[in-house]
Amino acid sequence: MIPTHGEWCQTITFPTKCRECQSDIFLLRCNCGSLVLFDELGPPWPVHDCDAAKWAKNLPKTTLANGSISVAWKNKVTFIRPAVDFAVEPAIVEKGRRRARKEQRNPIQRVEAPASGGKQVIGALREIASEADPLKAFGLPDTDMTWALLGERWQEPIGKITVHSEVSEADHLESYTAWVPARLVSDRKVVRGIAVALSLTSVAIPSNEAAWFCEEFEPLT
Repeated sequence: MIPTHGEWCQTITFPTKCRECQSDIFLLRCNCGSLVLFDELGPPWPVHDCDAAKWAKNLPKTTLANGSISVAWKNKVTFIRPAVDFAVEPAIVEKGRRRARKEQRNPIQRVEAPASGGKQVIGALREIASEADPLKAFGLPDTDMTWALLGERWQEPIGKITVHSEVSEADHLESYTAWVPARLVSDRKVVRGIAVALSLTSVAIPSNEAAWFCEEFEPLT
């Protein structure tokens, strides 16, 4: 006998616990023989995503001419259900992604400028602004004293860049955001996504933490 799910079916839903992970779930049972486990009831109907649910989700599926989906199990039993019943799969994927993001380290880690020192960086140019206002960013007044404290490197037009650099034998990228002389990034070939080599220097900022300043900028592509 082949269970066939359709509009004529009668279903019952009740709370229970997953026998695999002991989570509180809801079980939907149909008189055609179908069983589905949900974490919550109602749209988007998130199917319970433990190892058992993953096993069921990965069963071979075939879309029939009438739009229904046939699911085979051990080549013995075939469940034929409307395609709408499988619309929960994007929700399963998104739930898994959210869980993975919580469990994994941040794939992009910002590197703050130390109190002093420098850094040679090779990476991909992710953000670029050919014009930036350091006084506004640092909350500093536009006075001769402020400019004197900042130093000569800030006297010309300034821009800002962000570069992501791969780290050997690590599961993340390092992100460097630096101030840069606008003349170094004014070329039309300097666009997001290109590979670049930077020479960064940590510079002191009055009443603020240190910041990265790009002394040298070289496109590699």
